[in-house]
Order: sequence, then C-alpha cells, then structure tokens
Amino acid sequence: MKRASGTVGAAGLVFLWASLGFAAQDGNGSTTPPAATATVTVGGPATPAGAPAGPAATTAPKKDEAKKPVEPAKKPPVRRFSGTQIFVQTSANLNTFFPAMQPDRNVTIDQSLWMLPRFTINDSFQLRGRLIFNYEFTNSDTTTTRNEPRFNDATVQLFYKKVPAFGGGFKLNPFVQVGVPLSPESQARTMLLAPGMGVQLSRGFEHVLGGELLLLTSATYSHPFYRYTTAGLNNPPPYAPQCLGGTGCTDQANGVANMSDSLSFVFLAAQEWGKWSPAAFFMLGNQWAYTFKDIPGVTRIEDRSTFRQSTYFSAWLDYNANEWFTAEVGYFMGRNMLTAQGKVAGPEAWIFDKTQDNRVYLGVNVNLDNLAKVISGEAGAGGVVRAKNTRTGPLLGL
Repeated sequence: MKRASGTVGAAGLVFLWASLGFAAQDGNGSTTPPAATATVTVGGPATPAGAPAGPAATTAPKKDEAKKPVEPAKKPPVRRFSGTQIFVQTSANLNTFFPAMQPDRNVTIDQSLWMLPRFTINDSFQLRGRLIFNYEFTNSDTTTTRNEPRFNDATVQLFYKKVPAFGGGFKLNPFVQVGVPLSPESQARTMLLAPGMGVQLSRGFEHVLGGELLLLTSATYSHPFYRYTTAGLNNPPPYAPQCLGGTGCTDQANGVANMSDSLSFVFLAAQEWGKWSPAAFFMLGNQWAYTFKDIPGVTRIEDRSTFRQSTYFSAWLDYNANEWFTAEVGYFMGRNMLTAQGKVAGPEAWIFDKTQDNRVYLGVNVNLDNLAKVISGEAGAGGVVRAKNTRTGPLLGL
C-alpha cells in the first residue's frame, strides 16, 4: 500500500480501512482481522506564505508545535457465523444404473440436506454443529417405510483454536462434542446422549503441483449413554409379551449389544487448482460393544466378540463457481471390515466392492457467510471453505 502524507491522507486511509470490514479466515473457518499493513506518515504543518523554500521549511515541524497522533486502525467486526454452510447431496447406488451388478438388486436414490452452522464465541473457542435430514425417493430396504424422511444424529462441537502452530504450519485443534439421538437407529438403541472428545491436525502446503494442498487428520473418542445395553422397541405393544422357551419376558429387542465405546480416525487430502478441487476422504471406525453375563439356562450366541470395525471412503471433485456457490460430484462407500464370509476385507475393498452399497452423487454447497458478504457488497473468499484450508468437508462437519 502506498504511503499517505499529510493529516488528510492519514484520516482518509484510516476511514477506508475501517469501512471495508472484511476479515481473513483462519484454518478453522473463524474470522481473524487482517493485520494493519498500511504505513501512514503524518507530515508537518503547511509552509507559511512568504517563507523561504528548503528542506528545513518543508520537513521539520516547529519545536513549539506538537505532532498530531496517528489514529490507530480499527479492527473490522467479527463475523460470528463465519463458515456456516448448507450442503445438499443427491445420491444413487450403482445398482440403479447397472442392474446386473448385484443379483439382489436394491435400487436406492435419496437426498440429504446438511446444515453446518458455526458460531465464533471469541478468539479461543468456536461452536460447530451438524444436522442432516434425509429423504428417500425409492422404496429400498435400507429404510422402514416408503419414501421415509429421517434425521441423522445431531452433533455439537466446541473447538479450541489458540494452540500455536508448529512444525512449519501444523495446526492442532482439540475439541469436545456431544451427539443427540435423532436417528431411528439410535432411538431404537435407547441412546440418551453420546459425549466425546477429539483432536484435529491440519497442514496446508502452497505450490504443490501448481496448486495448494491440504492434509488433515483427526481422532475422535465417544462413550454413548443408553437406557439399556441392547436395542429396545420403538413402539412397545400395549400388552405383556408371551414368555416362550424359558428365556424370560422382555420389552427389549433381541440382537447384538449396543456400542459402549468408539474410536474413529479420519484422513483427508484436498488439492486445489484455481476453481477446481479434487479430494479424497477415509475414515476407520472402531467400536467396542457391551458384554453379557452368563446366565444359567440362557443360550448364548457362538460369536462372543465385542470388537467391530468399519471403513468409509469418499472421493469428489469440486467446482468453485463463485464466492458462495460450489458444485460437487463424487463417490462414496461404507462397509464393515469383515466380509460375509467372515474374512477381513483388504485395502482395495475399502474403496470399491460390488457386494457393498456403492454410491455416486451430485452436490451443491452454499457458504452462507460468503453469500452474506456478497449481498452486503463485501468481497468473499471464493469456493468451498475446505478447499481453502478452512473447512474439512461435510462428512466431518468441522
């Protein structure tokens, strides 16, 4: 920025800087006011009429005349909801387009709405939320009713952002969270709440293959609380169940025990070339289930293992159309680590397996904060924030 000489120039620059009101986003999607980089030099008083010209008359103020102090630049207001986004995704399994792919064809087309609010409390803490609503257009056996609308479990997280960067730009963000049972599955498991904690580590790299690269990993631990250690009935019958087989009477559903503890690991790599941004995402889930005591006369299942493991893989391509709108096309697949034959699936089966529910999808992302900036006439930060090292994708909701 050019230097401004004179009291009028200094006041004008200060006013201009304060009136812009824009803020740079840090690695967590929070707003951080940019440092005031303008250097303002206040000159001396005007040269009196008839005074001789020369350096002493034009550069040095009189001894008995005090210099006017430079007014400090005002920080732009903090945008409390910076990073808040809405993501809409329409997906279909490959079985829809390739009927011969699986003998037990199960056509599934659905749409999900991801609401990802963020609220900056102060320079140290930020609240992040995730609420997902799903609607199925088909009548697959993945839901219980035709065209079933349903919610996923809601998640609220509190992130700490003041850990100093290290190792040339690594950012470490610890967080605590709580899950609220809104899904039919969690309600059937009689879940009350699912508190947890975790840590996120990210690093951005410039000038990688002619673009910018983001690497991110996180680990999350959760311990849900339930009414029962096994699933219950969503609609208990108004009469007492019959007691058959000498196993006793119960209002609970038969099946495996609920998860007592979980530990998940996430890995994300996102590259950006101008308006285009490809990315890949992988999650490894580990769960430990409750165990039961041996009761005389009660038959136990043969497989008494309490450890479960699952994987989730996704890859996508973003097109950052403008400051607030991004189009996306992608693929994802989730699966249990064990196959139907009881074998451990190899790494290639974590990405694609024709026996699993492979999905392709189209998505659009609206950055509400950047949209507000455009409407108000302020400049936005183009593209989906994850491609700018300020968001980690809707799957994480971070």
